[in-house]
Amino acid sequence: MEGPRKRYDMGAATMAEVAMNMVAPGIEALLREAGKTSDSPKRPHLHLIILRPGTVYTEDININGAVLYWRNFSLDGKDFEYPYDEVARAKAKASLRTGFATGYLSRCAPHLFKRGDMKYQGSWVTPSGTITAASGVQGYYDEMFARWYAAAFEAVALHRVLPILEDQTRDLVFEDHEPG
Repeated sequence: MEGPRKRYDMGAATMAEVAMNMVAPGIEALLREAGKTSDSPKRPHLHLIILRPGTVYTEDININGAVLYWRNFSLDGKDFEYPYDEVARAKAKASLRTGFATGYLSRCAPHLFKRGDMKYQGSWVTPSGTITAASGVQGYYDEMFARWYAAAFEAVALHRVLPILEDQTRDLVFEDHEPG
């Protein structure tokens, strides 16, 4: 008789939230320094998103529906001066369409820009296709925050899949009763 099967939580939204909670303290620490030195972010506001894994670009994609998880950071409690959420989503959409971070697009592949693409740096695309984007501060800091978030998300995913990969009682990553 076989014992109870182990339940593996692989929910992408859960992983995205866990990853966001990992990077949020570092983001908040830097945003608290906003405007204090020439090296600090220019404001204490940021919008950070991650797209659903496996999202496929189409000309009519609703990028809002492709966002898996997002968070606003407003360390001064004020409303955002600009629509940073829209800017982050536009950066993510350009990255989804091209497969490149917006910083790379603007500096190395400007021929790939299309009408409506966001010119600002601040998205990230990992080799496995995770797409994150941030907006609110200087583009290079936006990109740094997006990179942090993508790295944390993929680390959480690896942490959660390792028990499955090491489980000698199963052959499939996802079985019929599990999400995936």
